[in-house]
Amino acid sequence: MIAVRNKKIILRFQNLKAIICTDAVLLVDPPFHNHSGSKSEISTFWNELPSLITGSSLYTSNLPLEYRVLEAVFAYNISSLTATLSQLE
Repeated sequence: MIAVRNKKIILRFQNLKAIICTDAVLLVDPPFHNHSGSKSEISTFWNELPSLITGSSLYTSNLPLEYRVLEAVFAYNISSLTATLSQLE
């Protein structure tokens, strides 16, 4: 689900919830460790996010922060769903 309220973008996916502002990103209830105690994929994504949104590899590199974060979150979500699909096959 994607919602926009008070100049903030609210994202709710199966394993990732985030609030994107014009100058900040907030992960809501981030599961930084899974049940076995090792770092989760979201923790890795969160650590890589600054380099993702400042790098020039994104199609939205010349757009505002909100769009760069949206692209990075969508790319993460698609890769996560692709990995889940390959496990099921």
